[in-house]
Amino acid sequence: MTVVLGLTAVVYFPGLSGGFIFDDFSIIVEHKPIHVDSLQLDKWLQAAFSYPSHHQGRMLTMLSFAWNYYLTGLDPYWMKFTNLCIHLFNGVLLFFVLRTLFDLWRRTISSAAVVGNARIAWATLALCAAWLILPVNLTAVLYVSQRMESLSNTFVLLGLYVYLVSRIRHWQGQGGYIAMICSLVFCTGVGMFVKESALLLPLYAACVEIAITKLRTADGRRSRELVWLYVALLVVPAVLGILWFLSWVGGPTTYPRSFTVVERLMTEARVLIFYIIWTLVPLLDSLSLFHDDIVVSRGLFAPPTTVAAIIGLASLVLIALGLCRRRPLFALGIFWFFAGHVLTASVVPLELVFEHRNYFPSIGLLLAVGSVLALEPGLESSLVSRVISVLVIVFFASQTALAAREWSDPQRLAVAFATKHPNSPRAQQEYGRALLRKAGESSGDIALRHYRDMRRALEIASNLTPHDISSETMLIILAGRTNESVEERWWASIKEKLSHSKPLYVNIASLSKLVNCQIIEACPPQLDHLAQAFFIILGHPHSPPKLLASYARFAAYQLNDPPLAERMYREVLEFEPSYTGVRTELIVHLIRQGHLESAQSELETLRRHDRFGMIEETIQALERAVESAGSAGAASFMP
Repeated sequence: MTVVLGLTAVVYFPGLSGGFIFDDFSIIVEHKPIHVDSLQLDKWLQAAFSYPSHHQGRMLTMLSFAWNYYLTGLDPYWMKFTNLCIHLFNGVLLFFVLRTLFDLWRRTISSAAVVGNARIAWATLALCAAWLILPVNLTAVLYVSQRMESLSNTFVLLGLYVYLVSRIRHWQGQGGYIAMICSLVFCTGVGMFVKESALLLPLYAACVEIAITKLRTADGRRSRELVWLYVALLVVPAVLGILWFLSWVGGPTTYPRSFTVVERLMTEARVLIFYIIWTLVPLLDSLSLFHDDIVVSRGLFAPPTTVAAIIGLASLVLIALGLCRRRPLFALGIFWFFAGHVLTASVVPLELVFEHRNYFPSIGLLLAVGSVLALEPGLESSLVSRVISVLVIVFFASQTALAAREWSDPQRLAVAFATKHPNSPRAQQEYGRALLRKAGESSGDIALRHYRDMRRALEIASNLTPHDISSETMLIILAGRTNESVEERWWASIKEKLSHSKPLYVNIASLSKLVNCQIIEACPPQLDHLAQAFFIILGHPHSPPKLLASYARFAAYQLNDPPLAERMYREVLEFEPSYTGVRTELIVHLIRQGHLESAQSELETLRRHDRFGMIEETIQALERAVESAGSAGAASFMP
């Protein structure tokens, strides 16, 4: 195992020298609450509760980023190094999980008892090695912000290991039931503070019961206490989750997307097929952080591969169910793959495709293939199965090493993304951002050339999507930086896209950037165009709170319409009373307008919503501003 861990470290090492990318900037680089430089408790609490989405906790993730910052600042090398250490530790946990799983399998399946210890040991080591260097898992390591995926699965693997050890004892009638409950409840609960992926731990354990033990003990009787355990940990949470989902989806705080729930489900069928291919045949040209060029399925035959994917996945599930008795490990692997995508490939309106979502599901696919090669009953020749395993591991290592080299330099990585996915708006935008960084490091004609190349990349990205205005937004901001005029066609494109799509999160964020850019006078004055853009997007039903907050800021600082700004701020707080950032802006606005009694009232509400004194400094500064009754005291709080 030490050799395997060393090989993994060597393969990933070049990628540690790369930079931040995509969500890393909003979650880490530009996210001031995690920039903790002292041991003050309130600073750490503020960091812990600062995840940008208010309905998602992820406190342990944010604390880990804050700890990285406290020790080494915003150096991406050490943050990636931390991710690699987590990944290596997960590999060790997986080794123990598989070894214990195979022990349980041999105890419960009579035909498995003949499988020798040497073959079991080799299969365990080979599967761990393959998973550790699996190319599809690279983004969970080198994409810093997806530490939340790998770290949440640390608790999943730990809980699964303790569960399996306890289940062996329970199978033999030696207790273990309490330890099983504790492993699932504790590790799921703690893992949820990293990322919601940990919620699937009880489902993974249930898959073991379905495929291998059938909820029975050594005497062949079904265990009632196990049945009740899974009723409590699966059925009840599923019902509560459905009720919560029905109350949330389509509401003002949901994720606004350019596809319906049905379209998402049809598309995810094709995406799951891609995941299987990318996991088992991981070619470098097919792997990327961005896959937004995958077409949304608008019908069963639009594109025609949609119905084929649905039939293929249904067939795979039926095959696994049919082989539960003869090949339980194969069935378990398939079950784990589908269980791992219950949240991300179902009705929850997340984005459609990300490779890091396969961090645990890839274990299932490798287990399914490995069981066919070596365990159930596997190839007759042990030598042949070992040679195949070594060749597969070498192939995986070569592809991951090449990918890590791409990730070793931001410019090289951006070029690779744009080349692999010329029809991906995000890949083109990332290429544009890389050029912007190069331009900032250059001067004279070289900088101008980078700016021109960036503009071409953003123009390409703009034409690739009928809904997303982020490329046009970047073009306008770039024009401000280079002192060039803003082209009317960019605003025309923004208005056209906004008029033909509901308020998407990416567009709300883009409008907010344009507002802030104009407030700090980094962009040419475009009040009429921006006001028209807001008028169009607000014309759609169900305006999300973040859109109203941006419009309130625009009304306060650009339109000079204080009543409108106050009305918008208050409307946001009706949806989300605990939105402390917006309430802070409202208080500043009220102070600026001389409404000191209202400001004092909102200050008292703000203090009630302050958890653990995380924004005590802000509250005290606002109190001083109210006492001074002057706008100068609030100036420093201007967003």
